[in-house]
Amino acid sequence: MPCTDEELAKFRRFTRQVSTDAGLMDFDLNTTIWHYTNGAGFLGILESGAIRATQVAAVNDSTETVYATRLYRNEILRLKDANAGNELAEGFLRGVLDETAELPEMPGHADSKFFVACFTDLEDNIQQWRDYGGEHGENGYAIGFRARGLLIDGNTAVVRVNYDTALHRQIAEQAAQFTLEYYLEGLVGDRTEDPVKWGKEFFESWDQAIYRLSPIAKDAGFSQEREYRMIHELQSYDMPFVRYQQKASLLGRYIDLKPNGWEGLRVPRLPIQKVMIGPCRHKGISKRSVESLLQQMGYTNVEVLLSSRPVQRP
Repeated sequence: MPCTDEELAKFRRFTRQVSTDAGLMDFDLNTTIWHYTNGAGFLGILESGAIRATQVAAVNDSTETVYATRLYRNEILRLKDANAGNELAEGFLRGVLDETAELPEMPGHADSKFFVACFTDLEDNIQQWRDYGGEHGENGYAIGFRARGLLIDGNTAVVRVNYDTALHRQIAEQAAQFTLEYYLEGLVGDRTEDPVKWGKEFFESWDQAIYRLSPIAKDAGFSQEREYRMIHELQSYDMPFVRYQQKASLLGRYIDLKPNGWEGLRVPRLPIQKVMIGPCRHKGISKRSVESLLQQMGYTNVEVLLSSRPVQRP
């Protein structure tokens, strides 16, 4: 028997409580967070009134998508060893390890329902210009959004990425412990006739619940990015709006998210507070063009700034 609505609600309460206890959502929603992009990306955002969110398996750094899974698997392995001799627990935990194995031909995160758009609180940062502004950091743009304005509905969250490895291990340990506890709690009634079947049905729902925590955690080596993320959980009604993009080594998926804008406009206005023009040789011309574009798209109180960083010529 699949998980009941009550059990699903219990799983969601677990992830909310973990997030709250760890302070993963603890930041001022009035914070200005910056999305760095190139000229084409900047024009696409302004002219569409949408922010592109990429399915987590197709983000630029593929290693970050398996980081949380590896921590979780390590804790499941420890839990399995701790339950040596308990045939029921060991069998179930072996099944969890099989389900979370990273197979090259079909990575587990390939089916994830989560799509992310990336931001940072770093203003006028030279590394961001180099990463996103094009060759030598020239011709980049940074759009400053009010974090609160990026909340669309209950399926979209704005979070501050956490880089605390010790905290990540603690959360992974909690998730592993509750994996076994909730499985055993649910093994009642008709489910006792086929514990393996219940284990698969349980883990399918449980995995979807705890995977909500995965896009929030990144390896400490990325901490200099000071990243924030807009995370959207894909719903069945979103499917017609999923689009596809060929990247260097894979075909990725994305969806354009449209935060609540002013009604009555052909293109909704985004919660943009500032636009910064990156290092370039013709700042005055670019600034005038950006101001004209913003006016044309209905943005009347957006400050246009110029980067103080030099053009990184070869």
